[in-house]
Amino acid sequence: MGKKQESSPAGLAALYGRACGLDVHKKVIVACVRILETKNGTVQSTLRKFGTMTADLMELGGWLAELGVTHVAMESTGIYWQPVFNVLESQFHTWVVNAQHIKKVPGRKVLESANIKLGAVASDILGASGRKMIEALIEGEKDVTVLADLAQRQLRGKIPELQRALTGELTEHHRFLLRQLLGQYDFLQKEIARVSERLGAVAPPSFRAAVEQLDAVAGVGERGARALLAETGTDMSRFPTHKHFTSWAGQCPGNHESAGKRKSGKTPSANRHIDAVLTEMAHAAVRTKNSYFKAQYHRLAGRRGKKRAIGAVKHSLLVIVYYMLRDDKPYKDLGVDYFDKLNPQQRIRYHVRKLKELGQGVQLSALNDAA
Repeated sequence: MGKKQESSPAGLAALYGRACGLDVHKKVIVACVRILETKNGTVQSTLRKFGTMTADLMELGGWLAELGVTHVAMESTGIYWQPVFNVLESQFHTWVVNAQHIKKVPGRKVLESANIKLGAVASDILGASGRKMIEALIEGEKDVTVLADLAQRQLRGKIPELQRALTGELTEHHRFLLRQLLGQYDFLQKEIARVSERLGAVAPPSFRAAVEQLDAVAGVGERGARALLAETGTDMSRFPTHKHFTSWAGQCPGNHESAGKRKSGKTPSANRHIDAVLTEMAHAAVRTKNSYFKAQYHRLAGRRGKKRAIGAVKHSLLVIVYYMLRDDKPYKDLGVDYFDKLNPQQRIRYHVRKLKELGQGVQLSALNDAA
């Protein structure tokens, strides 16, 4: 929390004596309260962050009330403003700025609009635990203790967080929508299973063997392997090198030159089906614990950006697919510490430099010497 004095009123504080602006995100709300001092015309600003669970929103409302705030304006991505608005509108004059734009933002999530933050605690809301909780919500269960106790295995270690996440305002209309969406999900899952069974029956042995082989790659999975091989085929002999393969798939840097000068390195247009499958695979691969892809992504994301880092992972996945199918080799992950082992001195210099930037003196000695 911080405060500062300004010489002249600005923004909402110039119209209302005690106003608050909210920047609403999925997991955090940044609140800035501005209070106009009528005696000298200065504005006092106070900044504070809150979580987005229902208890956090109640705390936010109490804090604003203590400061005597009368008007609240919020800006939000997607639908995250809705539970905040629902909690605050009875106490304050509450506005959603640029509401016309917000209505056009896709991604209206039923649970989020009811401020049920199950996805913030459970990585898979339709896993065994999440499914049971959603079904209980649909049946009308409101006791968060009962709901959280439906957690299984590792998720049982997060029961306090689940109780906070499951505290919300789920209306009968929310339950109707959840029932409809869950029915659609189950229907699609059954259809996918039927198609997968049919593919297994009609696909040639070489295709089934390739799917089984690629299923072992981090982030790929059986469905991903089938979708990718449906576009690329299993015969890599038609590509002289992996560079030809990745170029054909549109997953390599462009090479546009004119008069001996390189004009652009933008990735060429890709097969949209391959690109979509690889993007999904790459995001799954970088979330796989202790995988090479996770290390590769984090190594590049900081200095090249997340989009380029994902692009590099997509390229690496294709290279691995090429060599596995061409040479009929099993997948072997290089490990999350691959880059550290590749050039340990570079990593040492990096950490020494960071420590010095923090004002710390560093004296290195090998563990054997220290012993």
